[in-house]
Amino acid sequence: MSITVSLKNIFSLSLVLGLLALLPGCWPFSSSEKKAEFAYDERFVVISVNDKDVHADCSIKGSINVALSDIESFSKKLKKDAEIVIYCTNYMCSASGLAAKQLKALGFEKVRAYEGGSAEWFQAGYPVEGSCKMPYLKQKMTHHEGAQQRDIIEVTELKRKMDEFYYTKK
Repeated sequence: MSITVSLKNIFSLSLVLGLLALLPGCWPFSSSEKKAEFAYDERFVVISVNDKDVHADCSIKGSINVALSDIESFSKKLKKDAEIVIYCTNYMCSASGLAAKQLKALGFEKVRAYEGGSAEWFQAGYPVEGSCKMPYLKQKMTHHEGAQQRDIIEVTELKRKMDEFYYTKK
């Protein structure tokens, strides 16, 4: 029975990853983990699972970039009680939800997806890094229907937490 479950899990993962390949700006396999260029707060970590080039063009200031395929290995560097927010490009990209589920399965309890992604953050006028020139950033954002779920964080709450942990530190 465990062999059947394992094969089923492998098939499901392959199917999901295949579907991800169809999403623009969401392809997680073109880069390996990018080392953080700053010391992130180990209590609150914001992770972009965007492609390296997408992350370099426009990312939430203070976030780190980790390829979706590297989430499990990177998780070994995180504290189990850390609050973790995962994001990708926008509501059309499902990589943030997939990474959040993967971390939860690894025993992290305080994990949420920010589904508005770098596009919603940029459009809100919040602090970004990069030139922010990619076309997806200018597309009108529509609010996600399931945003009241416990595993989702809204843009205003994420901004408040970024202020608390990164932007207003003395």
